[in-house]
Amino acid sequence: MYQSIKDLLNVEQAIILILNNGFETRARRGAELIQNIGLRPKEIVLLKYPGKENEENYEIVSAIGKAIVQNPSMYHEINSNDISSLSEILARLDQDQDNVVCDITGLSRCLILSILTQIYRRNLRFSLVYTEAEEYYPRKEEFNDFLNVKDPSEAFSRLIEYEEAEIVYSSNCEIIEVPEFPGRIFPNHPVMLFAFLAFKRSRLSCILNQYETNARILLEMVPVRKDLEWREKAIEIINFDFIDQNKGNIIKLSTFDWKGTYSVLTELYSKNNNGYRFNILLAPLGSKMETVGCWFFAIKNPDVKVITSIPRRHFPVKYSVNCTDTHLIPMDFVYAEANPEVPLV
Repeated sequence: MYQSIKDLLNVEQAIILILNNGFETRARRGAELIQNIGLRPKEIVLLKYPGKENEENYEIVSAIGKAIVQNPSMYHEINSNDISSLSEILARLDQDQDNVVCDITGLSRCLILSILTQIYRRNLRFSLVYTEAEEYYPRKEEFNDFLNVKDPSEAFSRLIEYEEAEIVYSSNCEIIEVPEFPGRIFPNHPVMLFAFLAFKRSRLSCILNQYETNARILLEMVPVRKDLEWREKAIEIINFDFIDQNKGNIIKLSTFDWKGTYSVLTELYSKNNNGYRFNILLAPLGSKMETVGCWFFAIKNPDVKVITSIPRRHFPVKYSVNCTDTHLIPMDFVYAEANPEVPLV
């Protein structure tokens, strides 16, 4: 399912590369590797994040983009939230001759949902680039005191140390209703929430405070890397009260399998006719690859309303440390699902 970045050299169509200058070190890694393999994209779009914390990556990524694009006139920089300008660029592309490659590593979840929708609606071939971090916050050494407490409820009661300490990577949150997925809300139907547990507890808390739900299914992230296995226990401590209140309605999902996320959500939607009996709210607060699975589930089920929450304040140096592997993820599957004659990849 995941391939080497070098496989981009085997793509027969012209490549349109979408980059960004997110503040994490790993956000520029995809661009660096694409330059290293000698790829010359036909067109490059840099989604530019403003702010001092993004300046270093901007200098690096923009220099790479200008150096590798085939024609300087086909290099574009647009504001990261300027979806209309991106849409205009995508509208000029040829469904048969062009192939979009989007690096999602530094993108917010909201932008992942919006950008993939724009690409999909134009029936364009596309692939994703994603770079893993070496470490994610909170780091193990900073969370060890909680992990060593035998009683999860006691560890949870001490979380004020985590919430207020410097290791926190976001502050209070606000809710965003994703415009591409307004859903269809019927006043006489009860509400069921599919929500991912997050390391920042306030991300889910603010959603539960704003939306009255009659039923909840919580999805818990399970890391695939052995060195990150401890994070499964950590997220259970952080969300102890949510888990305790929803026993029997907790689903565990791999952080790295977007198709698995899509399949599980589809099954939950179909089970007991939930999609017909409830207004479904989806809160994709999990990993980037789980967000991709959520995106495709919402595309296939337009009745679902997608909401998320974002921190009012960021702590850029408290997101991730360094980077490891970079993956190429072909997305042929999304069109194969729509058209059974398209071979699966």
